[in-house]
Amino acid sequence: MEAPDHYVVDIRRGYSTKGVDAVGTTWALAWHFAADGKADRVVNLSGDQHEMDAFTWANRCRASHFLKGPPMATLIKQPRIVDAAGTPPKTIREHVGRLNTATTAVSLARMSSPPGWAEPWQMPDFDEWTLVLSGSLVVEDDDGTHVAAAGETVHAPRGERVRYSTPHGAEYVAVCVPAFAPNLVRRDDA
Repeated sequence: MEAPDHYVVDIRRGYSTKGVDAVGTTWALAWHFAADGKADRVVNLSGDQHEMDAFTWANRCRASHFLKGPPMATLIKQPRIVDAAGTPPKTIREHVGRLNTATTAVSLARMSSPPGWAEPWQMPDFDEWTLVLSGSLVVEDDDGTHVAAAGETVHAPRGERVRYSTPHGAEYVAVCVPAFAPNLVRRDDA
């Protein structure tokens, strides 16, 4: 682990004498020392490897992030173009998500959808909120049809059958939780 002089990583090994077998465990304390030499922050990493892994991944996979504290604001300078389903083709610009920022918790994408675009029915494993910027978006589900106009938002819950189309074209922003991934869409044509 890379750490400047004002960090100390204290790794310990412990054993239990209770029960049938003596169980060994390992844990680590990551200490941060202020300029006056006093400890001002400590992170206790559990002996449970799964818990340690989850903590590390949740803190951006780098020791420097959890030793220094949460990361500061990040500027995402440009989106990444993502392949789109449906015809005629629409343009998906992923600003936040699995491809552009390696974020799995949420995705944020801007869509430019031409008149006449439609995609197959799907039953996604994520919640999706769609804010229409211009034009209108038609959202069909098993209960009927919703038409979202500019300034309106529609929510499609995870696990519900849904179909999107733009008969007259639209610009819109989609937010998915967890982040969009092709294998989570579960389209009827797949």
